[in-house]
Amino acid sequence: MELISGFIGTYLRLNEQEEEVFEQILDSMELKTKERLMLFYTDWEERGLREECQNNILRVLKARFQDTPSTLKEPIEKIHDLEMLGNLLVQAATTPSLGEFESVVGSMC
Repeated sequence: MELISGFIGTYLRLNEQEEEVFEQILDSMELKTKERLMLFYTDWEERGLREECQNNILRVLKARFQDTPSTLKEPIEKIHDLEMLGNLLVQAATTPSLGEFESVVGSMC
C-alpha cells in the first residue's frame, strides 16, 4: 500500500483532502485490486527509470562532446533493458571519443 501511495505522491500531486479520500479508497479495496495496482505501479516505475537513464546518457554525451548527433537518440531510446542502459551510461562517461561510443551503441542494437 505504501508503494501505491508513493506512486500517487510522485506522479499525481494531490492536495490534503484528495489524499485523504485516496487513502480511504485504498483501504476499502480488495486485495486483488491492490495487487493489480501494484503491477501498474511497477511498470510505471520501470518506464520512468528507463527514460531517466536514457536522458542521463544523452546529457553526459552532450557535456563531454558538446554536440551529440541526433542519430544517437533513437537507438538509445530503443534500449529498454535497465542493465544495458546502466552499462551504456558508464560508457558515455568513459569512452574516449564520440565515434567509439557510437560503435558501442551500434553493437548493442
